[in-house]
Amino acid sequence: MISEGGIMLGLPKRINPRIFFSNKDEEELDSFIISMAAWFNDFKTYQLHGIEAEKRVQIFKEKIGRGEEPNKEDQMEARLSTSYYNHASRLIASHIIELFEAINENKERLNHPTFYKAANNIAEDRQKYLNIVLRLALGEVIPGKEFQEFVKLKNLWVRMRTSGTYHYSKIKYFKKGYLHFFNQLEGNEPYYCSTESPGGTRFFFADRIQEEIFQELEKNYRPDTIHEFAGLAQHAIKDLVESYIDIKEKALKADMVSKWTFIKV
Repeated sequence: MISEGGIMLGLPKRINPRIFFSNKDEEELDSFIISMAAWFNDFKTYQLHGIEAEKRVQIFKEKIGRGEEPNKEDQMEARLSTSYYNHASRLIASHIIELFEAINENKERLNHPTFYKAANNIAEDRQKYLNIVLRLALGEVIPGKEFQEFVKLKNLWVRMRTSGTYHYSKIKYFKKGYLHFFNQLEGNEPYYCSTESPGGTRFFFADRIQEEIFQELEKNYRPDTIHEFAGLAQHAIKDLVESYIDIKEKALKADMVSKWTFIKV
């Protein structure tokens, strides 16, 4: 047994490699499902970065709670950990939009009979997770008041993705975030650390480029909304990939039995 970020992984489940050696009819659907599995793994990595950073921020808060006076090094450590956590949140929001784009660009795959089988093969009480992700990705109506906040947040997640998470060409957002953090919020001062090597250098003043967006998140939405949807999306993609593997393995076994029976007769 091995752990990932302190969480024990389940025992390995071997799959027949031939389940993804499909005929032309399922070739693109196979590729889509494998891409979803890759999305799931990358997403977990971003989450682990965020969890580790949040733990470090919590240690700093506990010191303050005990009445300990933080020194300059403690303050820098807390700021660095906050930057890591905010960056992980930006990556998570951006990765959700990447998922939506992957679904949109492959929406024809969603009409394939094998996809329907895989979706319907998911436990009934968990099918709603996949349904919400697909509807939100495709811009369709989502039933239920409890999920409407996700609809409102979608445009904000797009902004987080296009203004400094994966894209650095929208330069106006960078100074806008800088001015908001250092001009409008008292007590903040810009600085950076530097050595001869890149490893010892960090431009702290550039870490808060999306401060304005985070302020908007804190003001108008519940703090855990991004991570709440992230958990929902994780369940949806995990269930879809595992269900697809199950459907394909059963079909492969049935095909092998059919051929064996024919030869035997």
